[in-house]
Order: sequence, then structure tokens, then C-alpha cells
Amino acid sequence: MIRLIFFITLELFIYKIFPTEGYFQEFLTMVGFFAVIPFLYNKFVFKKSIKELGLSVGEYKKGIFWSSVSLIGAFVVFFIFFKYTDFLKKYTLPVEVYSNFTNFVYYEIFFLLSLSFIYEIFFRGFIVLNFEKYIGYLAILLQWFVFLVLVFFNGAFNWFFVPYIIFFPFAGLIVYKSRSIFYSLMAQSLFLFVVDILIIKIKY
Repeated sequence: MIRLIFFITLELFIYKIFPTEGYFQEFLTMVGFFAVIPFLYNKFVFKKSIKELGLSVGEYKKGIFWSSVSLIGAFVVFFIFFKYTDFLKKYTLPVEVYSNFTNFVYYEIFFLLSLSFIYEIFFRGFIVLNFEKYIGYLAILLQWFVFLVLVFFNGAFNWFFVPYIIFFPFAGLIVYKSRSIFYSLMAQSLFLFVVDILIIKIKY
């Protein structure tokens, strides 16, 4: 476990200081640090298959059940957050997205789905499924804590990450139960999609 902690700490540190310019370079950097490097580390250091990163069907009944339960729970939390914070004022979407339905679909599929998949590989596939053998359910909180560190130590807080912050513990639970990142990926993507639809209808 010490080796895992050291690797994650070192990787996050290098990621934070790695120079990038523009969204495209930032995205490629995320792919490298949160998908490619963990995959290679899992394969060549731990000698594990891609199934052990959650890249498999897993236990589909548990995946469907816990995805459904998690979506209900996440929307309850979101409602409370929506009602008692400045989320509606602070959360924004690019004008190209909320003013054009085709752009909105592209944004949800190609940007948010890709971002969510990258997060799934690192936070759920790598952190949850590697740490759960040592700390059990606490692995769910660990991956959430690591994400919070990334978000809150990134300068000014970006409200874009609030839906992710809400769903991250639920996504960790889904993977912990199902042994697959695909159910949490679909559940989180659906959650983000519905949140954006609601924001567009209410705000724009």
C-alpha cells in the first residue's frame, strides 16, 4: 500500500506542475496522467489485467442496482445543494452549448463522457479497486478525497466540478460493488446530462 500511496502522490504532484497551454494540451495531459500511466503501472508493476482496472462487465446485477440507487441518492443531494447554495448563479455552460442543441449533444458525448471515462480509470479503476483490498469501503472516500484535493488546490474554485463532487462517492460505491467502471460511467454521465438539462431549462 505504501508503494501505491507514493505513486499516486508523485503522479498528482507532477500533474499539477506539468506545463500546459490551452484546453487541448490540458486534455492530453489528463489522458496521460489519469489513464495511460495508471494503466501501464497496473500492467507492468502490479502485473494485473485490464479487468482488474474495472474494464470488464463485472457483476452486472449489482452494477444496475447500485447505479439506480446511486442516481436517486445523488439527485437528492443535488436538490439540497441546488436549494441552499449559489449553484444556479455560479454554474455556467458555454454559450455555444446552451444555445444550440447539436453543440449540447457533442459537449455531453465527446467532452463530458470522455472526461468521465478518464476519471473512472484513475479514481475508480486504479484507486478504488487497488485500495479496497487494504482499507475496504474507505477506498471510496479515499478516491473522493484525492479528487477534492485536485479541485480545491487548483486556484480559484470552479463550480463546474460540483456535480462531479456530488457523484464521486456514489460512483466509487458502484465500482466497489460491481467491480466494473462501466456502470458508474453511465450513471455519472446520466447524472451530468440531467443536471445540465435542468440548468439550461431554468437558467437560460
